[in-house]
Amino acid sequence: MKQLHYKISNGIRDYFYNNMDSNPLLNATVISDKRCTVLNLADRTAQIGSNQTIANLQENWSRKQLHGKHPNTLQQEHRDSDAHAPQWRQRNTSKDTMPWPK
Repeated sequence: MKQLHYKISNGIRDYFYNNMDSNPLLNATVISDKRCTVLNLADRTAQIGSNQTIANLQENWSRKQLHGKHPNTLQQEHRDSDAHAPQWRQRNTSKDTMPWPK
């Protein structure tokens, strides 16, 4: 949600800056917005939020102690092999234990 908020806020800032020369109302808004809104349009150097990429977010996620186990498990080559499958999956996939007739 935060990333979506940052993306939309930066998009609105870009819209104001790109169109302020052709529209006097936008120009007046940019000049007068000195911390009146979250956009703070008068300060062109202000950054809204962080521009983290999905790769950065995934890297941070995989570093976490508890949640990092899941992405690391997904990257393992043997994750889909039957030798490393959970016992319940090995036990219940036998044709002898299927509930329907052969």
